[in-house]
Amino acid sequence: MGSGRLQFGGDRLLLKDGEYGNLVLYMVSFASPLVIQSLNSTNAHFQTIIVSDGSKNLTFKNLSVWPSNPYQKVAGSIVTAFTTTTNIVVDGLDVRSGADAANYMSWS
Repeated sequence: MGSGRLQFGGDRLLLKDGEYGNLVLYMVSFASPLVIQSLNSTNAHFQTIIVSDGSKNLTFKNLSVWPSNPYQKVAGSIVTAFTTTTNIVVDGLDVRSGADAANYMSWS
């Protein structure tokens, strides 16, 4: 049985449907990409995703990202990767200003 800790690039963290709050990764580094993804479509929800300072080899796949209160000012961007990060991939993220953003599917 494993340690329950993600230690190796190439691992995949599958998230069940639900609310996960703010994701802040600081100096998280893998030799090859670690994939963090929703188990079911985009039903794993974060309010923000921030990747900073030396983090590398991370892939965020099929996640939803928006603030729980769209009327509260968000400090910075909803999804951020600092310039000191490398090999950060976003694939299939559903990013909006709020859960009920009008006609967001028609945005270019």
